[in-house]
Amino acid sequence: MEGCRMILLIVTLAGLLVPRVALADPVTAAIATFLATYIGAEAAAIVAAVIVQVAVAAISIGIMSLLTPRPKLPDPADGTVPVQEPVPAVLYAVGTCRVAGKTMVKEASLGTLWRVSALKQGPCVEMQRYWIGDDEVSLAPWIIDPRRRVTLDTYSDHRFWDMGFGNENSRPRVHVWTHDGGPMPASTAAEDNPATWMIEAAPAVMTSGFRADGVCAIGWACLPVGAERFQAVYVGGDPVMSVSGRWQAIWDPRDEGQNPEDEATWGYSANPVLVRIWYECWCPHGPQRPYAEVVLPRLDLWMAQADACDDLVPQRAGGTAPRYACHFWWDAETDRASVRASIMASCDGWDCEFGDGSMIMIVGKYIEPTVVLTDDDICGYSIDDDENDSDYINHLAIQYTSPDQGFGAVSAEPWRDDASIVEYGYRSQSIDLWQVHNLSQARRLGKRMVDRSTASLRGTLICRLSALRTIGHRWVRVRSERVPRLSDVVVEIGGQTTSLAQLTRTLNVRSVNPNAIDAWDATDEGEPPPVAERVTGDGAPQVTGLVAAPVAIGLANGVTGIGVDLEWDDFDESETCSFEERHRVGSEPWASSSLAAVTIGSGLIRARVQPAPADVTIEYQVRVRAGLWSASAYADTSTDGIAPELPSGLSATSALGDAVVTWRNPRSTNFAAATVWRAAAGDGFGAAVPVASDIAGGLGQIMSVTDPDLPIGAYDYWVTAENTVGTSSAPAGPVTLAIATDYIATEGGDLMVDGLGNYLVVV
Repeated sequence: MEGCRMILLIVTLAGLLVPRVALADPVTAAIATFLATYIGAEAAAIVAAVIVQVAVAAISIGIMSLLTPRPKLPDPADGTVPVQEPVPAVLYAVGTCRVAGKTMVKEASLGTLWRVSALKQGPCVEMQRYWIGDDEVSLAPWIIDPRRRVTLDTYSDHRFWDMGFGNENSRPRVHVWTHDGGPMPASTAAEDNPATWMIEAAPAVMTSGFRADGVCAIGWACLPVGAERFQAVYVGGDPVMSVSGRWQAIWDPRDEGQNPEDEATWGYSANPVLVRIWYECWCPHGPQRPYAEVVLPRLDLWMAQADACDDLVPQRAGGTAPRYACHFWWDAETDRASVRASIMASCDGWDCEFGDGSMIMIVGKYIEPTVVLTDDDICGYSIDDDENDSDYINHLAIQYTSPDQGFGAVSAEPWRDDASIVEYGYRSQSIDLWQVHNLSQARRLGKRMVDRSTASLRGTLICRLSALRTIGHRWVRVRSERVPRLSDVVVEIGGQTTSLAQLTRTLNVRSVNPNAIDAWDATDEGEPPPVAERVTGDGAPQVTGLVAAPVAIGLANGVTGIGVDLEWDDFDESETCSFEERHRVGSEPWASSSLAAVTIGSGLIRARVQPAPADVTIEYQVRVRAGLWSASAYADTSTDGIAPELPSGLSATSALGDAVVTWRNPRSTNFAAATVWRAAAGDGFGAAVPVASDIAGGLGQIMSVTDPDLPIGAYDYWVTAENTVGTSSAPAGPVTLAIATDYIATEGGDLMVDGLGNYLVVV
C-alpha cells in the first residue's frame, strides 16, 4: 500500500508539469478511460497525460547508416583543388584528410602568381603533407630567407627548383607560408607573422591589414617559368596547393587532463564517437546542442562506445589499427544530416534520442541484448521473403580513401558470396566510404552491409506500448511461442515509430547472427589496391652504380680547393644523354649543376663537381636530363679527409735566444689553422713537439711565431696546415736553426752567455 502511495505521489508531481490542454487530447482521453478501471479517474488522467508526453518525446531516430544514400559531402577529389566562390563558406575537417580549402587570394603581380587558401576554420593540430597539383612535396625553411618555406624534392623530378647551381639566379620556384589557425601576431610586420614576407614582396596583392586569425591557411607564390618549360614544371596547369593534416582537436572525456571548457587542452582524435560529440555540441556551424543535456546524462554509454572504436584490430600486413576511425571535411553549407550520416557510416553507427533530450550512439560492435520481447509485447508482425528483397546483396563494390594514394579514392576487393551468385545471379551494389582510410575497416563495413542485406529474417513487429523499453537498445531478443520463426532470435532495430492513436510501437527489424557481427579474420582484408608509381622524367635511363670521391683541385690565382669525382655505370646511347647532379649537406636545400664535361670509357661515365664544400658529408644524386629528371642514383661522400696544401716559404732566425719561425699559409679553401713543430736537429719529425697550434690566418698570409728562451743548441722546425676537423697536411720543412747564446732575463738589463761561457749584460 505504501508503494502505491509513492507511485501516486510521483505521478501526481509529474502531472503538475503536464499542460492542461494535454488532458483534453482524444488519445490521452482514451488511455485515461482504460486506466480508470484500475487506479481511479483523476489519477488515470494524470498518468495518461504523462504517458503521452514521454511517448511523443521518446521516438527513436536510430538509422541504419550504411543503407542510406551517400552523404552530400565532398569526395576525395574535391580536396585537391581550392574552391573559388564569391563568398566562401567556412570549412571544417576531422581526422586526417587532404584539403585544398577555399581561395581567398589569387593575383598575378611582378610575373609571379600569388595565392592564399583558407583550409579550415579554427586551429589545427598539425599540417603533415603538401601537394602542388598531384606532386607531393616537402617544405623546409629557405636558407636565404627562413621566413619562407620552400619545396624540397619528395619525388625525383626536381621540377620546383631552378637548375644551375653556382649562379645567383638559382632559387626555388615555389615559396610557401602556412598558418596553424591560432591568433596571428598583433602586427603583420612582426617577424613571427608567417605572411610577412608575402606582404613585403607583393604589397599590391596583400596589404599590412591582412589577417588570418582563427583560420588555418596556406599562401604560396609561384615564380614565372618559360613557356617551353611550363608544362614540364606545372604539369596540371594552374599550380594549386593542398594539405593533409591532423585537423581538429577534440575533447576526450576519458582523458582527465582535458577540460571541456578549455580547447587548448584537447587533443587529436579520429574516433567517430568523439567526433559526433564534438559536432553535436561544439562545432561552430553544427547543431550547438548543450553538452550537459545531450551527452552528459549518458556519458558512460558514450565512452563505452568510444572504447569500442579504439579496439585494435589485427591487419593482414601485420600490426593493428583502431576498429573504427573517421576522416572527412565539409563546409558550413553542408546539410547537417549528411555530416551526421558520414560519421555514422564510418562506424556502422546507430543512434537514439530519449524523452529527456539526451541521446546515445552505438557503433557496430555487438552488445548482448538485455531487453526481451515476448508474446505479451507483440500484437502483430510481418516477415519479408528471404531472397526476393530488393536490397539483397551478394556482390558489394567498396571504395574508400587511401592516404598511400595521395588521399585518392581507391577500390577494395568486392565483398562477394560466390554460392549466392551462382544460385541467384548478381545482386550487386556499391558503397562509397570516403571517410574511411583503412582497408580493413572498409572491408569490415562492407561485410556488415552484406550480412544485413542477407538476414534470414526481415520484417516488422507491431508491439504494445510496453515495447517503449526498447528505446536506446540496438539489439533485442525476441521469444515468441506463437510464431516459430520468432521463437528465440536476436534482431537489430532499424526504423521505429510509435502510434498513440493505436497505442502501438512498430519496429523494423532484421535478424542477426551474434557470432558473426564481430567475427573477423585478417585474411578477409583481401589484397590492398596497388599503389600507382609516379611517372618521372621522359622515360630516360636510370643512373646506377654511382660512386663519389673527394679530390684536391686547383682553382684560379693559385688557390686550391676540393672537388668531388663522380662515376657511374655506362649504358646504351649514353653519348646522346646530358646529365645533371644535385647535392646537399644534411637537411639543407638541394643545390644542382649541369655535368657538361663527362668522359666515357671502360664501362664507366665520369664527371667532376667543383668546388665542393669543405669538411662535411655530402649527399649526391645524378640523373639523366630529358625533359624532367630520370630516376636517380644516390651516393654519399665526405670531404673532411682532404688536407690543405703544405705551407710554403718556411724559415727560422734567432734573436736574443729566441727562434722566430716564418711561413706562408697555403691558398687552400679548406685551410683552417697551422701548427709549428720543433725537434733537436737531426731527430726527425717523429720526435717533434708542437710549439704553437691553432694558428689562424688568411689564405696565402705570411705568418710568424716566436719560440722563446731556447738553450744553446741546434733545432729543426716544421709547419703543418689543418682543416676544420684536424686533418693535417704533410709537414713543410725542416729548417735548422742554431742558438749560440743562452738568454736570461734580469731586472734592469739582459744577461747573456756567449759561446765562450762569458756573461754579458745588455742594458
